[in-house]
Amino acid sequence: MALPQELIATILERTRESKLSWSELSSTGFTAPIKPNSLIIDRTVDRRGDVTYVLRITNEVGTVLESEEDYLSNGAIAQIYELARRQALRVDEMLANVKNALENL
Repeated sequence: MALPQELIATILERTRESKLSWSELSSTGFTAPIKPNSLIIDRTVDRRGDVTYVLRITNEVGTVLESEEDYLSNGAIAQIYELARRQALRVDEMLANVKNALENL
């Protein structure tokens, strides 16, 4: 199974534009609804420390329709992963809160 590169590029662009609503799925996975389907992005690390990014499209019952893996830390799927992680975990908001708290010490 493989996702078209054009579709991956569109997912990356919509994620950059904050048009996808990413939420935490697991400690390393995030999901965004595309009704009736969903996008799922995950990152795994094997015993040697090699990182794999996986982007999946699932149907309404969770069956994987298509998926794509990427091993490049600067590839499109890795970029989607990092943007989805930052959005789902509200990293920018948390960093601003920490900065404000430190300034008020």
